[in-house]
Amino acid sequence: MKKEDLMDALGSIDEKYLIEADAYRNTHPFSKKPILTTWLTSAIICMLLLCISIYVLSFNTRQQGQHVAEPVILPQVTLNDETLGGFGYQVLEYQSPFDIVNGNPWDETVSISSLPVFRNQISYNEQHMVSGYSLDDMKEKFYDIADRLNLPSGSFQIQIDRTPYSAVIQAETDDYQIAVYENMDAKIILNAPPALPESLRSLSLNSYEENMAVAEYLLSTHADLIDMQDPQIAVSGGYCRSDGTKQYWISFFDKGKTIKESMLNYNFHTIDFYVIDGQLKHITFHHSSFSSEVGDYPIISVDEAEKLLRNGNYIAFFPPQLIKENFSIVKCDLIYRMEVIDTYFVPYYCFYIELDQEAHAAGATSYGLCYVPAISSEYIETMPVNGSLSEE
Repeated sequence: MKKEDLMDALGSIDEKYLIEADAYRNTHPFSKKPILTTWLTSAIICMLLLCISIYVLSFNTRQQGQHVAEPVILPQVTLNDETLGGFGYQVLEYQSPFDIVNGNPWDETVSISSLPVFRNQISYNEQHMVSGYSLDDMKEKFYDIADRLNLPSGSFQIQIDRTPYSAVIQAETDDYQIAVYENMDAKIILNAPPALPESLRSLSLNSYEENMAVAEYLLSTHADLIDMQDPQIAVSGGYCRSDGTKQYWISFFDKGKTIKESMLNYNFHTIDFYVIDGQLKHITFHHSSFSSEVGDYPIISVDEAEKLLRNGNYIAFFPPQLIKENFSIVKCDLIYRMEVIDTYFVPYYCFYIELDQEAHAAGATSYGLCYVPAISSEYIETMPVNGSLSEE
């Protein structure tokens, strides 16, 4: 400690300590006790004053260096109640609610307080013209897949097809057709689809257990292509086709270090395998970037979401008139609903509810999918009403 610092520190000592020290000295005049005793007493007082000085100086320094953290201000986000192709009319038929399966690492026993919201880097204008994608990133994705397939660099020639409405980088070899799209999804079509082993080829794939058996085989034979630290199997589906058979699909996602990481990988980074007639026909890579994170938003509870659902604050892709007056909920998922035309990728609670509509498959029941925003309503620009964001 510098001399000036010590003097400043002594000057900041409460005056009462100095008065008490002076009083102590005056009430103990010089005596014939050994000089050592007097010296020891003085030393103790000096040490006491020094410790107080150091504490005061340290406290002042901490106070000066302390910065109050600025509160994090999360912006409001917009929702989307439209779908561009794909899974449009979202009414599914199941023989039983127990047939509704997926590999979501979240369930209602998982406690999670917040999830990130992401801005979609791809955008479309009113004429559906696309912007925001990167050809360099698409090429990097393409060559990554080629490496996983162990394709020599000279065995293919890439082609870039670019219009105002889409972009794709693709190439074809003797064995594969590979394409990477502007939203960073990629697809591999196998020109000579390999057949599954006889023990699996004979399976009808009409049950969850049979699809799990095929998924375990694919995981063991395509580990290099999947290329994950801790791949998890996600068998999803279970809904009925018109002929009564059940539809499933097989996906893989990487288990994260936390439940939040696992959920993000499950929603944004999956690999889907499509097996048809005992053959692996094609593989799809879903990949969305996390670089456009808007912020970490508080998540409401399932009970709060159910109250919003029953209040009509949900998005649905079927006529809301099909919902029974006293409807029952058979399943709830916490997911990200991602459409290419979304401005933001927002977490939703997806409720499966029984509808007042006769199923086409014999013995099945119709269920509608209703989406309730999982983030607090204060962060949402406009809450949906009766299945839509429209004011009508």
